[in-house]
Amino acid sequence: MNSIAAPTHEPRLAASASSRRKYFYPVIISLLMTAVLQPGWPPAPARAGTAKIIISPLLVVNPRWDSNYYKSDTGEQAAMILLVQPGLDLQAETEKSSLSLHYTLDSYTYSGLDQNLDFIGHTFDLAAETRTKSENLTARLRDTFFKSRDPASLDLVNNSVSKEEFNLNSFAPEVLYRYGLSSFRLGYTNVLLDYDNVAKEDSVENRGTFEWKYELDKINAVGLNYQYWRRDYGLTTSDYRSSQLKAVYTHTGKSFTIDLGAGRQNRSFDASNLAARDSFSWNVAVDWRSPERTMVELRLDGKENDLGPGNSYYQATKLSLRADHAVSDEFTVGFAGSFQRSDYELSTRVDDTFAVEGAVGYKLTRWLAVAVVAGHESRDSNLAGAGYINNYGLLMFRFVYPVGSGRSGGA
Repeated sequence: MNSIAAPTHEPRLAASASSRRKYFYPVIISLLMTAVLQPGWPPAPARAGTAKIIISPLLVVNPRWDSNYYKSDTGEQAAMILLVQPGLDLQAETEKSSLSLHYTLDSYTYSGLDQNLDFIGHTFDLAAETRTKSENLTARLRDTFFKSRDPASLDLVNNSVSKEEFNLNSFAPEVLYRYGLSSFRLGYTNVLLDYDNVAKEDSVENRGTFEWKYELDKINAVGLNYQYWRRDYGLTTSDYRSSQLKAVYTHTGKSFTIDLGAGRQNRSFDASNLAARDSFSWNVAVDWRSPERTMVELRLDGKENDLGPGNSYYQATKLSLRADHAVSDEFTVGFAGSFQRSDYELSTRVDDTFAVEGAVGYKLTRWLAVAVVAGHESRDSNLAGAGYINNYGLLMFRFVYPVGSGRSGGA
């Protein structure tokens, strides 16, 4: 966000059936677990006032222009991209449980490029939570699936500019238990990454997480976070195992929150020619929300990238800032920016990537909003041909109409 040639699209026909099953099963499991997680399973007839349900059909229309769509150092190609997203939001809530489901069908149409990249994508996000009567035990489930060309969604510090189509599914159940001033979290995450192009490197990640926190008082807590994961690649990239232990601190005030973490990560590779290494991992996150309708989020991360096709790993330091202000009930303004330094492990390559974006939004009616966004992104690299400059602008129309809301079985 390396000079890159225009991507080629090679549908994986032979693997399409197994690929569909690979992503279909986690989604079905998510839906079944969501049902089972709800209190009172199997379900009893609804009583008045027992559940709040909101169903909202939605439509997003988003024309966008990029001055350098492939983010290439030379031979820049401008592109117009029209994104149309019909979909549905569902929110359900009882006294002890909640369910959120979001789905859109994503139609991408490109013009101005030297090849046809039009495709139909999908975005699916499901989150469910249920608590015991005492609220000491909480079970959560999160499943997300999308088909996209945007590599930024693959890793917090991703440095790729690839425009290949891929499917990504993340399945993450977890359990939280509270005992006195301590709380414990045990979670599992399975991430499946599958490219349509057979020459690209698919991967599977399985990750376990254990976290302990101790409340010093009502707003401050300290603890430990331990993670262990394995990533397996489908082609020539070496599989690896990682373990990471962090000390964590959180401050949760009325309008101001802070999250701090610092620790070490160890990574070992299956390939004998790649040496195991240790790295320092840390994060700082500050979130401020004022009564005057202003929100500011600042985040600073230092970590090694998790996804490294071709054994391309680097130590990344990333600063991100976002600010939004509601001038009135209808009018909002926003700003976002980021800077990332990527220092590669097996070469002398160093990249500095910069991005800045401004937005203005206006609520035309209760159900229809429009936004105008303009942005700039660039990368400076000591590797010849790896730098780029891209300017972009977009216009977004968002229509959301809640057609079902209220309480089940009641007035």
